[in-house]
Amino acid sequence: MRFSRFYCSFVGLASVSASVLDGLQFLQGTCKCPTNPNYLVSSAVEVGDVTYYVPPRATFTGFCHDGFVPTTLIHIEPHDLPITSAWLNKKISWFLEIDDVFNPGFLVSVTFTGRLSLGRMIREGELDIADFLKQWHVVDYFLPVLVWDDDELNEGAYFLTCEGLKQAWRIYEDTLDAFQVGVVPSVHDPNYFKPLPVSVSSGAHMSIAVPSRLYFPPPTLQKPLSGLRIGVKDIIDLSGLPTSHQSRAYLALHGDPLQTTASAIQTLIDKGAVIVGKTRTTQFAAGEQASGDWIDFLPPWNPRGDGFQVPGMSSAGSASAVAGYAWIDGAVGSDTLGSMTGPAALQGVFGNRVSTGVLELDGVMPITKVLDTLGFFARDITVFNTVLKAWLPETAEKETEGQHVLPGALLYPTDYFPLSPPEFQVPITAFIAKLENFLHVSKRDISFAEEWTRTASFAEGVDITDYLETVVSTLQLKGSWDNSRWFADEYKSVFGREMEVHPQVGYKWKVGAQITDSQKGEAEMKARQYVSWLDEQFFKDGCGSALLLLPVWEAGKVIYRNEYRGPPEEVNYIGLGWYQGLEPALAGLPVVTVPVGQYPYESRITGNKEWLPVTVGVVAARNCDLMLAGLLERFLDAEGMGVVKTGKFAFDVENVLVTEEENIKDEL
Repeated sequence: MRFSRFYCSFVGLASVSASVLDGLQFLQGTCKCPTNPNYLVSSAVEVGDVTYYVPPRATFTGFCHDGFVPTTLIHIEPHDLPITSAWLNKKISWFLEIDDVFNPGFLVSVTFTGRLSLGRMIREGELDIADFLKQWHVVDYFLPVLVWDDDELNEGAYFLTCEGLKQAWRIYEDTLDAFQVGVVPSVHDPNYFKPLPVSVSSGAHMSIAVPSRLYFPPPTLQKPLSGLRIGVKDIIDLSGLPTSHQSRAYLALHGDPLQTTASAIQTLIDKGAVIVGKTRTTQFAAGEQASGDWIDFLPPWNPRGDGFQVPGMSSAGSASAVAGYAWIDGAVGSDTLGSMTGPAALQGVFGNRVSTGVLELDGVMPITKVLDTLGFFARDITVFNTVLKAWLPETAEKETEGQHVLPGALLYPTDYFPLSPPEFQVPITAFIAKLENFLHVSKRDISFAEEWTRTASFAEGVDITDYLETVVSTLQLKGSWDNSRWFADEYKSVFGREMEVHPQVGYKWKVGAQITDSQKGEAEMKARQYVSWLDEQFFKDGCGSALLLLPVWEAGKVIYRNEYRGPPEEVNYIGLGWYQGLEPALAGLPVVTVPVGQYPYESRITGNKEWLPVTVGVVAARNCDLMLAGLLERFLDAEGMGVVKTGKFAFDVENVLVTEEENIKDEL
């Protein structure tokens, strides 16, 4: 920060009609606060019926005000002169268009900054703003007297206080219960976080505060994620907060603030991202039902359709936030057996699992090393691709000669497709046709089962489903227990009783504890054989090999959150068997869930026709994450499918109806 000696001059509205010189006063460069300066106090303030969090420390102390005044900071460069009411109205319209934090209530006063001379502006008639002040009911405005230069102080909504200029963070209510806690940077260290200390008035839900988008400069090579607001799944460590893993018992053991942030999250912060909260997850990232299994903390809500559909599994909170709130740009989750791709499918957003082993997983609760990875949710494919390019190391693209390579085949497994009901398959068929045109290939029907029988000689005649029947469940159940038993034992030692866990977690631990090291070794051997077989048959040419299409989650099913589907022993949330969508998890391949449309259903909740997202999984060769994301961005943007909406509908219903009618006619 650089500034020469700086004062403010005050001009009252009543004096403007006579002369801007009338009523000039010099304000102090420093002000005295009535409170003890050793105590930094944050607060919640309403401006224009919107509640704001005011951080305890001033952003800029070069000038101050004896009161507490909302103000709009406007930066003026010499090339902007003369400053007219029309110029200012255009500036305010731009603020309102791009920033959800700013509102006209901050125009009670206006503070102009920049490398300007007040004397020159007055002398040369370059300040003609009387109409603007009257139109917006501006009471006070402040002008620079001497030259001032500050590269860090950006335009937007602030508060002028006796301590200096303070930021305004808008507080939103988390009506979908997507967040475990809202967070803000601490006073002394922007990389150390604390829970948001204030809330909105209703108190029924968590409060989340977001900074003005105007506070952040445009993205650069060093800060490509400048100002991007994201949430972080609450199995991932964030400095200054405990990681709950959605377990009250775990918090009783390890409820103290952590001193380090997971490396993968620190990378996003270093690239300019703003962490606004930690998102809800299933307990210890286990597979759980929304009704009956989520006990310690309730599950988030899926905003799509009738609002009563299940949100997905362990990364559901991150997906709910992205699907439901325009004020958040994306969220981080983790994936072992579909915890990213499933919630993305159910809630109609872009979501991926990164190739296994690409991102560092320190500070992330482990389940099993061979399956665990991270991923990102977004509504905008360009945001999604931008984050991946900033997030993933260059080694993620080691198998490709360039990010713009086009895979030479499009694989369509008839083991899974077509899907039912027919209304669900229609937008998938349309998506595939467009992707064929983009890639200049025709989809190739394949059968995993037939290809396995023909080429997997090591299986000695055992079909693929029988050969892999227990492989995934063995790896994740054994890993889950081995990585959890230490704190289960610690809890018993400290409190003298068994640790209380959710039904699914207890079942997983019980089964996992019975799996021997020999059984685990056999599962690892079969997994390696499968991965080698899959690579050889479909991905031996790396990124240029093929894209594989897959259904995601229980595609086409309407699943209400208030329906109990049975106890853990009867519901397969442990990866037993071999079923659609497990290929990327076991083989460590990158996959992106892509929203492609919507389909109608009659809701027993609302009694009306509602619409749920239709998605498809697009898989690439291992470590080809950036190729896949870049390809999808170019393709989807060209087709006008690169952005989904928040709320009930992922897409405009009118467009979906027209598309469906055309596709059905074509198929007939």
